[in-house]
Amino acid sequence: MQIDSKARLTNVAVTGSMALYEGGFIYAKTRSEITGYNLQISKAGTFHTVKGKGGSFYLSDSKLTLEKSSITSSQSCKGGGLFTDRATVDLKSSKFNKNLATNEGSVMYLFASRVTISQSELS
Repeated sequence: MQIDSKARLTNVAVTGSMALYEGGFIYAKTRSEITGYNLQISKAGTFHTVKGKGGSFYLSDSKLTLEKSSITSSQSCKGGGLFTDRATVDLKSSKFNKNLATNEGSVMYLFASRVTISQSELS
């Protein structure tokens, strides 16, 4: 799903969402804002094993807020669960578990980004 402005996702469950290069579930850039409440994302990923970025989320110059959400078993080359480039991320009471990156950042790959994490589990 490509987001170019604002999106609010509530009580959404997705399994097996894939993209060729970036953002298996969500690809967002250029001042996009995504708010997710009670998202259950599992087995998302990118097909490209060398250039893939962001198994579940790819954010560039965007903002992501997740609350009471779970990102599980996603994979990519960089950023198994989340890849950011000049982004802002706020995680509240959320879980990133069993995500895999074949190169860097199994949970998250953060480049020039600001992240706030509270009452969350990353493993």
